[in-house]
Amino acid sequence: MKYILKQAFVPLLYSFFFSMLGLGIMTIEEKFFVLELCLNILNVLFYLFVISVASFKDGQKALDVRETNDKKREAIAKTGQDIPLNLQEEYKLWKGFVYGAVSCAPMVILLILHALFSIGGGPKGFGMIGGILYMPVFSFVLTFLSHLNNFYYFGLLAIPVISLTTGLTYKLGADFAYRKYQSLAETRRFYEGE
Repeated sequence: MKYILKQAFVPLLYSFFFSMLGLGIMTIEEKFFVLELCLNILNVLFYLFVISVASFKDGQKALDVRETNDKKREAIAKTGQDIPLNLQEEYKLWKGFVYGAVSCAPMVILLILHALFSIGGGPKGFGMIGGILYMPVFSFVLTFLSHLNNFYYFGLLAIPVISLTTGLTYKLGADFAYRKYQSLAETRRFYEGE
């Protein structure tokens, strides 16, 4: 769990940064709606690009750990020694999707608080804060749906968007590393004459 929380920190950190950009974009006057829309789209795309690059590298690193663990497993099978394995950071497909979803936990908690306080008649700013945490997605929704009541719940769209982005690029990174290992193995077999 510690590893997943560490990995989830990157999308969360970048969401704060891009949220500030989104807040800046929202200050554009209404007569420049097209500019605001274009900047919101660019903000979302750039945010997804940044977390994709980070997730791609995480996938590569995780497959490297798995390859190292596989070599250790072979050594354990041959020698019977007890060699420690780094299982927590080893590649598993689900990890990329899960850490993307876990990075959205603060928004979900704030939206739950908003719902609870709305029922009880207490302060109602938590929904807006939760949506603002994920401004790259939220500001895009805000451009079109701000006239609806409770429009900030559309910020929940960040969960599948971020989760799919991190999960798919995590897998792509692992696939890239796997092809590298396959190429090295073929080269080794060629030079060893097998």
